Order: sequence, then C-alpha cells, then structure tokens
Amino acid sequence: SDFFATVKRQFDLTNGLMYALLYIFVITFVFFPAIVDATYLSWMHKDIAKNELSWFQLFMLLNFNVSDTIGRTLGGSGFCAGVGRNPTLIGSYSRTFFFITYFLIMFQVGPDGLFVSDWFKILNTFIFGFTNGFFSTRCAILAPGVVAATFQQETGSMIGSIISIGILMGSIVAIPMEQFIKMSPPTPLNP
Repeated sequence: SDFFATVKRQFDLTNGLMYALLYIFVITFVFFPAIVDATYLSWMHKDIAKNELSWFQLFMLLNFNVSDTIGRTLGGSGFCAGVGRNPTLIGSYSRTFFFITYFLIMFQVGPDGLFVSDWFKILNTFIFGFTNGFFSTRCAILAPGVVAATFQQETGSMIGSIISIGILMGSIVAIPMEQFIKMSPPTPLNP
C-alpha cells in the first residue's frame, strides 16, 4: 500500500518524467527482442545460412546493446546537460514511431530498398537502442531535479522500480504480439 502510494506520488510530482521512463521500457520490451527476431538479414541468410538465426540474434542484440550504451553514455554526459524536460518527453514519446517501423519491417512492406532492406533493419534497431538509452538516462537524471528537495531521494530510489515495472508491462504486452508474428509473411527462417 505504501509502495503504490509512493509510486502514485512520484508520477504526480515528476512532471511526466516517470511516465516517460515507464513508457520507454514498455515500448522497448514490446518490440525487443521478439519482434526484432521475427525478421532476418538477407546477407546473413545468403552467406551463413546454416546458423543464420543464431548469428542474426547475436548481431541484433549487439547492435541494440552497443547503441543503448552509446545513448546512455551521451545522455549522462555533461555535453547533453542542456537537454531538458520538454525535449526528453518529446523524444521519449516519439519512440511510438517504432510501432510503425517494426510493423512495416515485420510485414515486409516495400519498397525493397527501404523497410525490407538490411540497412534499414540495422539502422532502425540502432536508433531504437540509442533512444532507449539516451531518453531513459535523461529521465533518470532530470526526475529528481523537478521535485522538492524533500522528495529527491525518494524520486531517485523509485527510478529502478519504475524501470522494472516498465519492463514487466512491456513483456506482458509482447505476449499477444506473437499473433502479429504469425500473421506476417514467411521469411526464409520461418517458412
């Protein structure tokens, strides 16, 4: 009961930053890794078809994690200290755009040079990871600064809980996404 009251208070006090932090992780875990893994890279399939699925998963995981780390590092650097609340909120909620890009990739919507292409799949996942790291770090840094001094410690300690709740919610929402994967056109890996 006290935990939920604290969570509610933090959502109220942080001027949208806790909502944005939660949303970032919900979006991330709806699409990554399940929806990302519902596609393939043609050059991998052509060159290393024997273990392509394993290499594809490792490659996309590396792509996401490297870009996430770059985003976190940049988001926490003094260089980006001027990125305040409004740009952080706009950037966080603009990640909704990935619903469109990942569905276009998953359903192999043409033209061939865009959503079906390897470069777009790689770049889309890179930007997805970068925005995850950058905007979640900016939310975590900014949130304690928008509350009264008496609540700053509480805000700081709630950030980890909000991230965990976002991961849980995203993972739950990802479960029915399997139905979209089943409706998507077959790939060389999932005929």
